[in-house]
Amino acid sequence: MKHQPVILDGDLLVSLMAEPECGWGEKEIAAALGIKTEMVEDEFGEIYENCPEPGDWWVVAWPEHVISPKYDSDATYHGPIDSQEAAAADWPEAIIHAQSKLYH
Repeated sequence: MKHQPVILDGDLLVSLMAEPECGWGEKEIAAALGIKTEMVEDEFGEIYENCPEPGDWWVVAWPEHVISPKYDSDATYHGPIDSQEAAAADWPEAIIHAQSKLYH
């Protein structure tokens, strides 16, 4: 395994995926994480596509050919997972991202 999988909370994952070097838009992030978007109407009668929250915890892994791991389409996304502890139990080789919430 070239890169260790990473455990991180959903909010941090979405913010990392939205960084310019990853090139994801809101719809692409939702599709990559398997989150269904929905059409909603705001208080002014405007209809737009809403992306729900990504969930609690995720594990991100990269294949061997990746030189520099980024939160892009080369990564695989596993989640949502109910707790950081459950993610660590399922992925004992994973490390916890330094910017993740310590407790959820």
